[in-house]
Amino acid sequence: MNYKIILQLFLPLELFMAISVIFKLYPPKKINNFYGYRTTRSVKSQQAWDFAQRYSAKKMIMAGLFNIAANAIFLYILLPAGCNQMEVSSYCAIFQPVLLIISILPIVVIPTERRLKKMENDKMRKFLKTVSNATENQS
Repeated sequence: MNYKIILQLFLPLELFMAISVIFKLYPPKKINNFYGYRTTRSVKSQQAWDFAQRYSAKKMIMAGLFNIAANAIFLYILLPAGCNQMEVSSYCAIFQPVLLIISILPIVVIPTERRLKKMENDKMRKFLKTVSNATENQS
């Protein structure tokens, strides 16, 4: 088995997994413009920021594992089919980054944004309930 092919297939994903683990172990403490999960919802409050960092890091690890599994399947298909180094390199250069980017949206971004939206809605409901109770007490 050609170890250059295996290295070429899995090294980018190992780097992605390493970054994901770093985000999980050392999430950014304060809202910043340099690193972390930054969206309109995640920077609205420190509470949303903290939640988004923890939750998205877990999801990034899941995305990395999905991509490692997908690459293992491609490796299982490409190598027995007699693909040469150049064909595997083409796969690595074109399809691997596309697969990673496409998988991040449904595995990381959409679930994190849904949870942040739910947090916002729950917070708003709690606020409205407090206001409603306050006005009833004044009556």
